[in-house]
Amino acid sequence: MAGNGNSGRRPRREEEKKLIAKSYKKAVRVLIAALDSMDEQIKVGAAKYLIDQHIGKASQKVEHTGQGDKAIVLKVIYGDGD
Repeated sequence: MAGNGNSGRRPRREEEKKLIAKSYKKAVRVLIAALDSMDEQIKVGAAKYLIDQHIGKASQKVEHTGQGDKAIVLKVIYGDGD
């Protein structure tokens, strides 16, 4: 299913796509309204979600170590390995 833009899930049927498209504007209005919430958690959650969707989530640094906190060695072999 690679390349369908659906993260490995089954393909959406046309009626599902139409329902999602109709609901999209309403969902965005709900998120925008949540920015004015009296509940700080709701306000921050809505703001974070909207920003993540608009500019993308911040990259996260990931570090890996081998056994005993030793460095992981990556060996790249080109050709037949000789």
